[in-house]
Amino acid sequence: MMNKILFAFLIFSLLLIWSCNNAEREISQPSDSETKKMVSYGDAIVYELVKTLKTAVKTTIDTAGPVAAISVCNIEAMPLTKKVKDEAPRDVSIKRTSYQFRNPANEPDDLESMALDHYMSLIETGEEIPPFYAQKIVEGEITYYNYYKPMKMENLCLLCHGDAATIPPNVQAKLHELYPNDKATGYKEGDFRGLIRVRFNKL
Repeated sequence: MMNKILFAFLIFSLLLIWSCNNAEREISQPSDSETKKMVSYGDAIVYELVKTLKTAVKTTIDTAGPVAAISVCNIEAMPLTKKVKDEAPRDVSIKRTSYQFRNPANEPDDLESMALDHYMSLIETGEEIPPFYAQKIVEGEITYYNYYKPMKMENLCLLCHGDAATIPPNVQAKLHELYPNDKATGYKEGDFRGLIRVRFNKL
């Protein structure tokens, strides 16, 4: 009898843990006023991030060459992103994400996959992609907002992200050394690269 009670208690405990870990999550379109705030703050944050990263990469390419610039993306990109985050006017987190990621830290989660799928479905049907995508997420008593901006491949980045046949051998060797499972090559200028996600913990 005692064993049956213990077994029942164990099953109940496991179900309780599963229930807590899979709390209902509601994903919806933000209101017009919420969207307006997200666009205002999000665009400014994305602009600052892109400017910061592009300046660092271009400066290094001009002074030390493309192989050295790989280290900017490998070592400096995360600290530079954190700097932009810390200086943002709202409590945010920032991430660049894509299905063709180079750094495993940029692999999309399920919410980011929803946004990527939205853009990719439009691209596949030849439709114009929107300037942003927004989500309002409610998990229990916690509410946060994800704001996404599309990234397009620029000519500067093709040195490391272009067709493998055109990437210099020394650059390819360094990429293989740092990113043995690299998925982020084969692009042409103007291709959809992925998304910059700005998560607002509070608007």
